[in-house]
Amino acid sequence: MQRKNRINLFDTIRGFALISMILYHFTYDAVMIFGQRWTWFSSEWATVWQTSIFVTFIFLSGAVSSLSEKGLKRGLIVLGGGLLVTAVTLIFMPEQKILFGVLSFLGCAMIIKHFLNPVLNKINSVVGLLFSAVFFILTYNLPNSKFFIWDLPEALNSVKFLFPLGITYRGFFSADYFPIFPWIFLFFFGMFLCKLTLKRLPEKIKNFNIRPISFLGRHTLEIYIAHQPILYALCYLIF
Repeated sequence: MQRKNRINLFDTIRGFALISMILYHFTYDAVMIFGQRWTWFSSEWATVWQTSIFVTFIFLSGAVSSLSEKGLKRGLIVLGGGLLVTAVTLIFMPEQKILFGVLSFLGCAMIIKHFLNPVLNKINSVVGLLFSAVFFILTYNLPNSKFFIWDLPEALNSVKFLFPLGITYRGFFSADYFPIFPWIFLFFFGMFLCKLTLKRLPEKIKNFNIRPISFLGRHTLEIYIAHQPILYALCYLIF
């Protein structure tokens, strides 16, 4: 969106999520790559911390997508960033390779939403919210070879090109993995909720702005791509 039409609240929330993500990844690098024994990082609190970050990014991305019908270009750019991250990790850090990480997912979600707009725009927002919530629950365990409580056919686990959809093959590993299912439904949930509530929000809330934080939120993609090499170098110097 043009800067004058942006919702400052979204940029500010995304900026806080970005800072949280950078701190989390610094901790991850210190523990998983440089061998620091920070036992709290394996606790439930660390899992909650990680979950809060990616849920915020996916939800906000869906919400922002409802404000524009022209997400194809942006989706292709974000997907390109995801493919770059995959290539770099495969070449330089194969033990921490990223196959279909959060950027790849978000890029695909934007592209899918672009082509589904004629259908999505006809769905009542409340119905869309319920649909998204139900199918998120039904597909949440798809990467564990389950559709809700039912096991998937074992033959699917031998197909290696289905992992972007959430159906993984034996021995599959990715340090960052966000398949289309179930996460596309969280993306759609954010989109429908924004359509339902944004017009009802007071302008004061929509314009809530902490300038340095919202600046980060407006440049999330660039910072995301650049931050890991910088964190790796910082950890190398410290540890």
